[in-house]
Amino acid sequence: MKMQFFLIKTGVQIKYMSEHNFSRDMLFLFASMCIIGSMFPSISYAALSDYVSVSGFEVEDTARGESLFFDIAINNSGTTHVLLNPHIRIFNGAGLQDEVIGETVQVYSYRNKKLKIPYNISNLVVGDYTAHLKLTYAGDESEESITDFVILEPYGSLLITGADAVPSRVGDVVVFSATVENEGSLDLEYSLSFSIVDAFDNRIDTIDVSGHVDRFSADAVQTSWDTGGELPGNYPLSSGEYGLMVEATYWTDADDVSNSPIFLSNVQLLPESDNYFDRLVGAIGSIVFKLFSFLS
Repeated sequence: MKMQFFLIKTGVQIKYMSEHNFSRDMLFLFASMCIIGSMFPSISYAALSDYVSVSGFEVEDTARGESLFFDIAINNSGTTHVLLNPHIRIFNGAGLQDEVIGETVQVYSYRNKKLKIPYNISNLVVGDYTAHLKLTYAGDESEESITDFVILEPYGSLLITGADAVPSRVGDVVVFSATVENEGSLDLEYSLSFSIVDAFDNRIDTIDVSGHVDRFSADAVQTSWDTGGELPGNYPLSSGEYGLMVEATYWTDADDVSNSPIFLSNVQLLPESDNYFDRLVGAIGSIVFKLFSFLS
């Protein structure tokens, strides 16, 4: 029946072409192409498995509570556009744990395509896993690609990624700034200590600042040090370069406190100014700093 319909349809098309003065060669070529197309309707898909491949398959180790993503890179080196579905199976030592079938995507001929498939890990326990990927398309499938990943316990990790001090004159207020970065999967409370030390590593003074930083985010911290105030131990402060040691303690539970690595910087103190206006500005800054410290 299908062949009969094809012949009728093709005959009508040839009749139309002959009535409109198409050449005999053109009529013959058209008829030949129609016949071949009817005999091999899926010829363009015959060797797709030789052309579509997975050029990259990765997943990062992920802590419980985080978002996991499967990163897939696909290469289509064939002449035909392809509609396909990623099919991922997740295994551990106990066997198959879950399956993920991605949405249908189109990969154009001679093109690469990258996919990022999210996955909810709430059903996976802490441990080692392997992910097995195949691409299914046109009744065919790609070779299997395998990658490993680990589901981790939730964790906290705080780093100080920068700290500095604005050069100031002796007797003025020095402004400190720092950046703390939470690289862990838990929100953290922290206490940041700015310690000023001399050339012999004697601790001259320490300024503490407390704060909160969400998981996978950063916090900018700023505080001040009044060099015109009384220092612990009546330390004789003079102009010169001092060390700045910045360290954080952090926790989610007050009974489980961790320490960050120490970040080292410096504080440059300039000689006191003989200019009355500069000294007045320094005195006002010192008063403001004391008032701010009292109110906080």
